[in-house]
Amino acid sequence: MKFKKARRVIREAFKKDPDFKRTYVDNVATRLLDAYVDPDAISGLRTFDLRDKTTRDKLATEIIDLIFGK
Repeated sequence: MKFKKARRVIREAFKKDPDFKRTYVDNVATRLLDAYVDPDAISGLRTFDLRDKTTRDKLATEIIDLIFGK
């Protein structure tokens, strides 16, 4: 129930303030670009091959930590 409420609150905040959503988009996009340009930038990734589950999981974890904190 808490996750459902948190998602609703974030969606409503995004609707009310497009700049707030843009900040989240920019942060995630920057992490993706960092990983693409410098694979070592995110948790020591050596490759940026999204076909590899380990790589996807590490990148997803970094993005979630970036958005919600550790």
